[in-house]
Amino acid sequence: MLVKICRDQVEAMSIRGLLEAEGIEVFVHGENHRAMEGALLGAMIELRAMVRFSDLEDARELIEELDYAEHLPAEDVEPDPDDQSLQQFQTREAAKFNTTRSSTTAALLAVVLPFGAGHFYAGRRGSSAAIAALQLLNLALLLQGWAVWRMAIAAVIFDAVFSGVAIRRDRQRAKLAD
Repeated sequence: MLVKICRDQVEAMSIRGLLEAEGIEVFVHGENHRAMEGALLGAMIELRAMVRFSDLEDARELIEELDYAEHLPAEDVEPDPDDQSLQQFQTREAAKFNTTRSSTTAALLAVVLPFGAGHFYAGRRGSSAAIAALQLLNLALLLQGWAVWRMAIAAVIFDAVFSGVAIRRDRQRAKLAD
């Protein structure tokens, strides 16, 4: 029986997960057709969450609770700044990020893609954006006839060297955290 017509695939997957977690078997009619048609044409295919007749009332109650919960304000829970376990977890997770990354790869990316790719690879998004903006400015000035090629080369060298340094520093932090 039809329990809900979903707006999109995300809602259909949420409903499926909720109901299956409660032991209710769900079939989403139209899901495969939508996937085959792609994003443009697939949006016109209706997604219908279907359950067995015996589970219909329970499913509707759960979905009603889910819809109600979506309209509740988010809880403003601030983490305890003195919580050592949270700080250790954050340090460990940040350090793990670059343990599998190679400083050589970062340097190669910095040279091949001279718009902050080395720092982006190293997980330094802010520095990567700043280098990219600097390189775009250098490119615009070069096209205007300014002699800023030294600045462009210096930015590439900075990206190559310090993205590798960032990766090595993260590896050291990971070793200390373990």
